Amino acid sequence: MSTEEKIRAAALLVSFTMQVGMAQPALTVKSLLPDEPGVYLLPPSSPRFAQAVATDFEYVRDLAALHPYSVVLVNDTEKDIIAYSLRWIARDPDGKAIRREESNCSFSSGMLSEEPALGSRSAHVLIPVGDLIIAGPGPWNPAKTKALNDQLAFLERFRDTTVTLDSVVFDDGSAVGQDPKGWIPRWKALLDAGRDLAGVVGRTADPDVRSELEEMRRPGLSLAQAKRTALGSMMYSASTYEEAYIAARAYLANNQLAFMQLGGEFSDLERLREVIKQKRFPIIHRSDNSKENLK
Repeated sequence: MSTEEKIRAAALLVSFTMQVGMAQPALTVKSLLPDEPGVYLLPPSSPRFAQAVATDFEYVRDLAALHPYSVVLVNDTEKDIIAYSLRWIARDPDGKAIRREESNCSFSSGMLSEEPALGSRSAHVLIPVGDLIIAGPGPWNPAKTKALNDQLAFLERFRDTTVTLDSVVFDDGSAVGQDPKGWIPRWKALLDAGRDLAGVVGRTADPDVRSELEEMRRPGLSLAQAKRTALGSMMYSASTYEEAYIAARAYLANNQLAFMQLGGEFSDLERLREVIKQKRFPIIHRSDNSKENLK
Protein backbone atom coordinates (compact mmCIF):
# COMPACT_ATOMS: atom_id res chain seq x y z
CA MET A 1 0.00 0.00 0.00
CA SER A 2 1.38 3.41 -0.98
CA THR A 3 1.78 6.26 1.50
CA GLU A 4 -1.19 8.10 -0.02
CA GLU A 5 -3.38 5.00 0.23
CA LYS A 6 -2.41 4.57 3.89
CA ILE A 7 -3.30 8.20 4.66
CA ARG A 8 -6.61 7.86 2.82
CA ALA A 9 -7.43 4.63 4.68
CA ALA A 10 -6.54 6.22 8.01
CA ALA A 11 -8.77 9.21 7.29
CA LEU A 12 -11.74 7.04 6.42
CA LEU A 13 -11.14 4.82 9.45
CA VAL A 14 -11.04 7.80 11.82
CA SER A 15 -14.19 9.22 10.20
CA PHE A 16 -15.98 5.88 10.47
CA THR A 17 -14.92 5.49 14.11
CA MET A 18 -16.31 8.93 14.96
CA GLN A 19 -19.72 7.87 13.64
CA VAL A 20 -20.01 4.40 15.16
CA GLY A 21 -22.83 4.20 17.64
CA MET A 22 -24.18 7.63 16.70
CA ALA A 23 -27.69 8.17 15.39
CA GLN A 24 -27.91 9.32 11.80
CA PRO A 25 -28.42 13.07 11.56
CA ALA A 26 -31.94 14.33 10.82
CA LEU A 27 -31.83 15.83 7.33
CA THR A 28 -34.82 17.28 5.49
CA VAL A 29 -34.96 18.46 1.88
CA LYS A 30 -37.38 21.11 0.60
CA SER A 31 -38.04 22.90 -2.67
CA LEU A 32 -39.31 26.38 -3.49
CA LEU A 33 -39.70 25.44 -7.15
CA PRO A 34 -43.12 24.94 -8.79
CA ASP A 35 -44.76 21.52 -8.63
CA GLU A 36 -43.09 18.93 -10.83
CA PRO A 37 -40.37 21.07 -12.42
CA GLY A 38 -38.23 17.98 -12.96
CA VAL A 39 -35.50 19.34 -10.68
CA TYR A 40 -35.38 18.36 -7.01
CA LEU A 41 -33.26 17.38 -4.02
CA LEU A 42 -33.13 13.93 -2.46
CA PRO A 43 -31.68 12.89 0.92
CA PRO A 44 -28.81 10.41 1.34
CA SER A 45 -31.30 7.65 2.20
CA SER A 46 -32.62 7.72 -1.38
CA PRO A 47 -31.41 5.00 -3.81
CA ARG A 48 -30.82 7.83 -6.28
CA PHE A 49 -28.18 9.22 -3.93
CA ALA A 50 -26.13 6.02 -4.10
CA GLN A 51 -26.47 5.95 -7.88
CA ALA A 52 -25.20 9.53 -8.12
CA VAL A 53 -22.24 8.80 -5.85
CA ALA A 54 -21.14 5.98 -8.15
CA THR A 55 -20.97 8.24 -11.21
CA ASP A 56 -19.93 11.54 -9.63
CA PHE A 57 -16.45 13.01 -9.14
CA GLU A 58 -13.87 10.97 -7.26
CA TYR A 59 -13.83 13.35 -4.28
CA VAL A 60 -17.53 12.56 -3.70
CA ARG A 61 -16.66 8.91 -3.08
CA ASP A 62 -13.63 9.87 -0.98
CA LEU A 63 -15.86 11.88 1.35
CA ALA A 64 -18.23 9.04 2.27
CA ALA A 65 -18.04 10.11 5.91
CA LEU A 66 -19.90 13.31 4.99
CA HIS A 67 -22.65 11.59 2.98
CA PRO A 68 -25.14 11.52 5.91
CA TYR A 69 -25.05 15.33 5.83
CA SER A 70 -25.29 15.62 2.03
CA VAL A 71 -28.01 15.75 -0.63
CA VAL A 72 -28.25 14.94 -4.32
CA LEU A 73 -29.51 17.50 -6.85
CA VAL A 74 -31.41 15.74 -9.65
CA ASN A 75 -32.22 17.14 -13.08
CA ASP A 76 -34.77 14.91 -14.79
CA THR A 77 -35.51 17.42 -17.57
CA GLU A 78 -34.20 17.51 -21.13
CA LYS A 79 -32.61 20.91 -20.49
CA ASP A 80 -29.22 21.69 -18.97
CA ILE A 81 -29.15 23.76 -15.79
CA ILE A 82 -26.86 26.80 -15.98
CA ALA A 83 -27.47 28.08 -12.43
CA TYR A 84 -29.01 27.00 -9.14
CA SER A 85 -29.15 28.15 -5.53
CA LEU A 86 -29.93 26.45 -2.25
CA ARG A 87 -29.72 27.04 1.49
CA TRP A 88 -28.51 24.88 4.36
CA ILE A 89 -30.02 25.60 7.79
CA ALA A 90 -28.69 23.54 10.70
CA ARG A 91 -29.90 23.77 14.31
CA ASP A 92 -27.95 22.80 17.40
CA PRO A 93 -29.55 21.21 20.52
CA ASP A 94 -30.36 24.69 21.87
CA GLY A 95 -32.23 25.60 18.69
CA LYS A 96 -29.60 28.05 17.45
CA ALA A 97 -29.49 28.08 13.64
CA ILE A 98 -26.47 28.23 11.37
CA ARG A 99 -27.25 29.25 7.78
CA ARG A 100 -25.20 28.82 4.63
CA GLU A 101 -26.12 29.81 1.09
CA GLU A 102 -24.81 27.89 -1.91
CA SER A 103 -25.09 29.07 -5.50
CA ASN A 104 -23.51 27.84 -8.69
CA CYS A 105 -23.58 29.16 -12.24
CA SER A 106 -21.76 28.23 -15.44
CA PHE A 107 -21.16 31.81 -16.59
CA SER A 108 -19.03 33.51 -13.93
CA SER A 109 -17.06 35.14 -16.78
CA GLY A 110 -20.28 36.55 -18.26
CA MET A 111 -20.22 33.87 -20.97
CA LEU A 112 -21.64 30.35 -20.77
CA SER A 113 -18.95 27.74 -20.27
CA GLU A 114 -19.00 24.45 -22.15
CA GLU A 115 -19.95 22.57 -18.99
CA PRO A 116 -23.37 23.36 -17.47
CA ALA A 117 -23.92 23.62 -13.75
CA LEU A 118 -25.85 20.34 -14.08
CA GLY A 119 -26.53 18.53 -17.34
CA SER A 120 -29.86 17.20 -18.50
CA ARG A 121 -30.93 13.82 -17.12
CA SER A 122 -28.18 13.83 -14.53
CA ALA A 123 -27.52 14.24 -10.82
CA HIS A 124 -24.80 15.67 -8.60
CA VAL A 125 -24.05 15.09 -4.92
CA LEU A 126 -23.77 18.27 -2.87
CA ILE A 127 -21.53 17.87 0.17
CA PRO A 128 -21.05 20.45 2.97
CA VAL A 129 -17.28 20.23 2.70
CA GLY A 130 -16.43 23.26 4.85
CA ASP A 131 -12.74 23.80 4.14
CA LEU A 132 -12.35 23.51 0.37
CA ILE A 133 -9.05 21.68 0.83
CA ILE A 134 -11.12 18.55 1.47
CA ALA A 135 -12.43 18.43 -2.09
CA GLY A 136 -9.41 20.05 -3.71
CA PRO A 137 -7.11 18.44 -6.26
CA GLY A 138 -3.96 16.59 -5.34
CA PRO A 139 -3.16 13.56 -3.21
CA TRP A 140 -4.86 12.73 0.06
CA ASN A 141 -2.65 14.04 2.86
CA PRO A 142 -2.65 14.81 6.60
CA ALA A 143 -4.00 18.33 5.98
CA LYS A 144 -7.05 16.90 4.21
CA THR A 145 -7.51 14.31 6.97
CA LYS A 146 -7.55 17.02 9.62
CA ALA A 147 -9.94 19.20 7.59
CA LEU A 148 -12.30 16.25 7.10
CA ASN A 149 -12.36 15.34 10.79
CA ASP A 150 -12.81 19.00 11.79
CA GLN A 151 -15.80 19.26 9.46
CA LEU A 152 -17.31 16.07 10.88
CA ALA A 153 -16.93 17.40 14.41
CA PHE A 154 -18.64 20.61 13.32
CA LEU A 155 -21.57 18.86 11.61
CA GLU A 156 -22.12 16.48 14.53
CA ARG A 157 -23.03 19.46 16.73
CA PHE A 158 -26.38 19.88 15.00
CA ARG A 159 -29.56 18.00 15.79
CA ASP A 160 -31.16 18.58 12.38
CA THR A 161 -30.48 20.16 9.00
CA THR A 162 -32.82 21.42 6.30
CA VAL A 163 -31.60 21.91 2.72
CA THR A 164 -33.87 23.99 0.48
CA LEU A 165 -33.64 24.34 -3.30
CA ASP A 166 -34.50 28.00 -3.96
CA SER A 167 -34.00 28.65 -7.66
CA VAL A 168 -32.93 27.13 -10.97
CA VAL A 169 -32.10 28.62 -14.39
CA PHE A 170 -32.18 26.42 -17.51
CA ASP A 171 -30.05 26.83 -20.61
CA ASP A 172 -32.92 28.48 -22.50
CA GLY A 173 -32.90 31.25 -19.90
CA SER A 174 -36.11 30.18 -18.15
CA ALA A 175 -35.92 30.66 -14.38
CA VAL A 176 -38.03 28.98 -11.69
CA GLY A 177 -38.20 29.12 -7.92
CA GLN A 178 -39.22 31.59 -5.25
CA ASP A 179 -35.58 32.73 -4.99
CA PRO A 180 -35.78 34.42 -1.56
CA LYS A 181 -32.10 35.42 -1.68
CA GLY A 182 -32.36 37.19 -5.04
CA TRP A 183 -29.95 35.12 -7.13
CA ILE A 184 -31.99 35.11 -10.35
CA PRO A 185 -31.75 38.89 -10.92
CA ARG A 186 -28.01 38.79 -10.18
CA TRP A 187 -27.49 35.97 -12.68
CA LYS A 188 -29.53 37.85 -15.28
CA ALA A 189 -27.42 40.96 -14.67
CA LEU A 190 -24.21 38.97 -15.16
CA LEU A 191 -25.29 37.46 -18.48
CA ASP A 192 -26.71 40.79 -19.68
CA ALA A 193 -23.39 42.45 -18.84
CA GLY A 194 -21.54 39.66 -20.66
CA ARG A 195 -23.67 40.35 -23.73
CA ASP A 196 -22.75 44.04 -23.45
CA LEU A 197 -19.04 43.20 -23.23
CA ALA A 198 -19.32 40.99 -26.29
CA GLY A 199 -20.98 43.87 -28.14
CA VAL A 200 -18.24 46.33 -27.22
CA VAL A 201 -15.46 43.98 -28.27
CA GLY A 202 -17.27 42.85 -31.40
CA ARG A 203 -18.29 46.21 -32.84
CA THR A 204 -15.47 48.52 -31.73
CA ALA A 205 -12.25 49.13 -33.63
CA ASP A 206 -9.18 47.94 -31.70
CA PRO A 207 -7.82 51.43 -30.87
CA ASP A 208 -11.14 52.43 -29.29
CA VAL A 209 -11.86 49.27 -27.28
CA ARG A 210 -9.98 50.46 -24.21
CA SER A 211 -11.86 53.75 -23.96
CA GLU A 212 -15.20 51.95 -24.48
CA LEU A 213 -14.36 49.50 -21.69
CA GLU A 214 -13.29 52.30 -19.37
CA GLU A 215 -16.62 54.00 -19.98
CA MET A 216 -18.43 50.71 -19.37
CA ARG A 217 -16.84 50.26 -15.96
CA ARG A 218 -17.02 53.87 -14.74
CA PRO A 219 -20.50 53.81 -13.11
CA GLY A 220 -19.74 50.58 -11.28
CA LEU A 221 -16.42 51.83 -9.96
CA SER A 222 -18.11 54.96 -8.64
CA LEU A 223 -20.85 52.93 -6.95
CA ALA A 224 -18.34 50.48 -5.43
CA GLN A 225 -16.30 53.38 -4.10
CA ALA A 226 -19.39 54.95 -2.56
CA LYS A 227 -20.29 51.62 -0.92
CA ARG A 228 -16.66 50.94 0.01
CA THR A 229 -16.78 47.45 -1.42
CA ALA A 230 -15.19 45.42 -4.22
CA LEU A 231 -16.93 45.04 -7.57
CA GLY A 232 -17.23 41.27 -7.23
CA SER A 233 -18.71 41.50 -3.74
CA MET A 234 -21.18 44.14 -4.85
CA MET A 235 -22.22 42.08 -7.87
CA TYR A 236 -22.99 38.97 -5.83
CA SER A 237 -24.68 40.77 -2.94
CA ALA A 238 -26.73 43.35 -4.85
CA SER A 239 -30.33 43.63 -3.70
CA THR A 240 -31.66 44.80 -7.09
CA TYR A 241 -31.14 43.90 -10.73
CA GLU A 242 -30.06 47.46 -11.53
CA GLU A 243 -27.27 47.47 -8.95
CA ALA A 244 -26.10 44.00 -9.95
CA TYR A 245 -26.07 45.04 -13.63
CA ILE A 246 -23.98 48.16 -12.97
CA ALA A 247 -21.55 46.10 -10.88
CA ALA A 248 -21.36 43.25 -13.41
CA ARG A 249 -20.65 45.59 -16.32
CA ALA A 250 -17.83 47.19 -14.35
CA TYR A 251 -16.50 43.84 -13.14
CA LEU A 252 -16.31 42.32 -16.64
CA ALA A 253 -14.93 45.46 -18.26
CA ASN A 254 -12.31 45.74 -15.52
CA ASN A 255 -11.25 42.12 -16.05
CA GLN A 256 -10.95 42.61 -19.81
CA LEU A 257 -8.83 45.73 -19.33
CA ALA A 258 -6.58 43.74 -17.01
CA PHE A 259 -6.26 40.98 -19.64
CA MET A 260 -5.25 43.55 -22.21
CA GLN A 261 -2.75 45.14 -19.83
CA LEU A 262 -1.13 41.94 -18.61
CA GLY A 263 -1.35 39.84 -21.77
CA GLY A 264 -3.93 37.41 -20.43
CA GLU A 265 -5.74 34.72 -22.37
CA PHE A 266 -8.12 37.21 -24.00
CA SER A 267 -5.65 40.06 -24.55
CA ASP A 268 -5.76 39.20 -28.27
CA LEU A 269 -9.01 40.87 -29.32
CA GLU A 270 -9.29 38.90 -32.54
CA ARG A 271 -9.09 35.66 -30.62
CA LEU A 272 -11.65 36.95 -28.12
CA ARG A 273 -14.00 37.84 -30.97
CA GLU A 274 -13.74 34.29 -32.31
CA VAL A 275 -14.54 32.90 -28.87
CA ILE A 276 -17.54 35.21 -28.50
CA LYS A 277 -18.96 34.04 -31.82
CA GLN A 278 -19.26 30.55 -30.35
CA LYS A 279 -20.99 31.70 -27.16
CA ARG A 280 -24.65 32.09 -26.29
CA PHE A 281 -26.05 34.74 -23.97
CA PRO A 282 -29.56 33.53 -23.07
CA ILE A 283 -31.86 36.17 -21.65
CA ILE A 284 -32.88 35.01 -18.21
CA HIS A 285 -36.62 35.32 -17.74
CA ARG A 286 -39.25 34.06 -15.36
CA SER A 287 -41.38 31.11 -16.43
CA ASP A 288 -44.90 31.88 -17.71
CA ASN A 289 -46.55 31.18 -14.37
CA SER A 290 -44.62 33.93 -12.62
CA LYS A 291 -45.48 37.62 -12.91
CA GLU A 292 -42.31 38.84 -11.25
CA ASN A 293 -40.36 41.34 -13.34
CA LEU A 294 -36.63 40.65 -13.09
CA LYS A 295 -35.84 44.27 -13.73
